[in-house]
Amino acid sequence: ESELLRRIVVERCRPSDVGAALQALEAATDWKEAAQTGRAVPEQGVDEVYDAAVEAVEAAEGRLQDYLKEVRSRYGPSISLISLNKDSHLLEVSEGLAGRLGAEFSLVGNRKGYKRYTTSKLRSLVADHDRAVERREEALGSNLARLVVRFVSHRPLWVALVEAVAEVDALMSLAAHALAPPDGGVMCRPQLLPPQRGGEGCGAFFHASSLRHPAGICGRNNGAFVPNDVHLGPWPAEAGAGAGEGAAAACGSSSSSSSSPLVLLSGPNMGGKSTLLRQVCLATVLAQVGAFVPAESLVLSPADAIFVRMGARDSILTGQSTFFIELAETAAMLARATCDSLVVLDELGRGTATMDGAAVAGAVLEHLAANTRCRGLFATHYHHLSDEHASDPRVAVMHMGCAVEGEEGGSSPPAAAAAAAAEGGEEVTFLYRLTHGACPKSYGTNVARLAGLPPGVVTRAAQVSADWDRQRSNKQQGGREEEEEEGQQAKGGNDAMEVDG
Repeated sequence: ESELLRRIVVERCRPSDVGAALQALEAATDWKEAAQTGRAVPEQGVDEVYDAAVEAVEAAEGRLQDYLKEVRSRYGPSISLISLNKDSHLLEVSEGLAGRLGAEFSLVGNRKGYKRYTTSKLRSLVADHDRAVERREEALGSNLARLVVRFVSHRPLWVALVEAVAEVDALMSLAAHALAPPDGGVMCRPQLLPPQRGGEGCGAFFHASSLRHPAGICGRNNGAFVPNDVHLGPWPAEAGAGAGEGAAAACGSSSSSSSSPLVLLSGPNMGGKSTLLRQVCLATVLAQVGAFVPAESLVLSPADAIFVRMGARDSILTGQSTFFIELAETAAMLARATCDSLVVLDELGRGTATMDGAAVAGAVLEHLAANTRCRGLFATHYHHLSDEHASDPRVAVMHMGCAVEGEEGGSSPPAAAAAAAAEGGEEVTFLYRLTHGACPKSYGTNVARLAGLPPGVVTRAAQVSADWDRQRSNKQQGGREEEEEEGQQAKGGNDAMEVDG
């Protein structure tokens, strides 16, 4: 028994009122005949206007029959009323009888053996009949409009019914998804708890174990979808036993442990970063509407808002570039997000020069960590951000795992590395597993190869990328050697001062 369903069905659907209104409309006309003829003829007693018009027609027809009886009483029963084409209600008389008619009869037409007449009185009766028929047709023509008015008069009842049915439909859809998820995986009832206030952070949290995408999507090449554990913020002390024990263990050694509220996510192109971001957002929405979630367990504090900066678009009509819209949406996010919000950014800063974009991305990440202090995921290809936040307790540096064959400086044999370089760089196998630590590269040339760029273009891109990586590595190595040399010199100077002293 569900109190929610009882309120929807009994209090909002109001079955007795709906049944009475529908029964009255059903009895208003023969709807099957109306569907065939296109004319909604009201039943007697339903429409006063139409009933009055019908009575007027019947009265006019009665007066015509009375006049016919009057004529027959004078000239015999063989006289009849006929209607031909546009002429209606003419007196048809045999030729033998025509000579006996009075002067008030006017000849209109004839046929073999018969003549047709009318009179001034008959013309007046016919005009009255025609006006009555016209009023009946007008009433019949507006009958459907009057039925619509009757239907609309119950508008509050229909609106409440439609809204209630829509809610029941949504609840049934969520229930069906929970009972039979598209991927056949485990569904869980999420546990919503208050944020863990106190300490330096806000205390908002999101802890999911084996979280999947609710759409039941498959992995690449129709492979199995890889679930992931996602941990943002402290582990709540109020979480019940058995509710997310695996998540608590993954979060730390005890239930009082804490993980970083922000995840800085790197990884190869097409490695699953954007999908993971969407999973977390959709799981939060499902949990807060009371639905089951595709995961083994989910414990979270309510989010007052979800802010998402994902994708790229421009606005030609308003003269706004892709980068401008990207930053405008980010500005709105930073202005409105609170510590209880969920913030998701996907590759912020890619619409401008690399250095400018990296600087903006780094500044936004720092603002979220230091000022907003909310939960969030920040996907990026600016790998130096991972180095900058490697020891930052507010930011967990993670990446989407992959296996690389032919990576220069990696574990692959030299022959395999040379072959991979000849084919256009490393060959990446996506693992789609959320992994601690930073990803050293984005492996963009691998995506270029998968997308079907000409082999010569891919090979040249891989060579240039490798050259840049070596130059950057040599520069960093040279910088470290200079720092070490300066340190040794400074140490030697201090030793000399001590001797002199």
